[in-house]
Amino acid sequence: NTVNETVTATNPLATTEQITVTVPPQGAFTFSGTANASVPLTVVTGATLSATGTTVPVTVTDSRTGLSPNPSIPSLVNGFNGFPGWSVVGQATDFTNPTSTPVGLIPVADLNWTPATVTGDATAGAASTAGLGTAQTLASALTGHGQGTFSLSAGLNLAIPTSAPAGAYTSTLTLTANPTANFH
Repeated sequence: NTVNETVTATNPLATTEQITVTVPPQGAFTFSGTANASVPLTVVTGATLSATGTTVPVTVTDSRTGLSPNPSIPSLVNGFNGFPGWSVVGQATDFTNPTSTPVGLIPVADLNWTPATVTGDATAGAASTAGLGTAQTLASALTGHGQGTFSLSAGLNLAIPTSAPAGAYTSTLTLTANPTANFH
């Protein structure tokens, strides 16, 4: 009987490389606000001294689209069903008054916020209770959500300790957007 066999010799001077590329989603993600905006807090007198106000709104716009189904890529067998998702977090610094005697300090742990309700396909973060010294979520959209334009803000509440010397105090609130991309 005759048996046919194909033998392929490997060239010892050859090598292979896998070349990959990730195609970004179509569309754009933008995050905008008023640079160096000032938020004056209104002092509320009562049994304890406090101050309240509202952050200047920031805007998130997401028009990024998903990927088409691709049977050769296991994570894309059914395609990516929408948008990569995003989040916006905020973190503040201690309130200081360098001109008071003694120098005034109100700990950032005394500043809390309550994110405003978000309309559309995103969710407002939870109200803070331990201060804004660590990053707290203002709003977010899970993977597959978040298409559109969103105006984000939060109500602020500052508990003023009785030990704080009189004067004008300042703190810096930094808002950071994370346009999460989950294309694998």
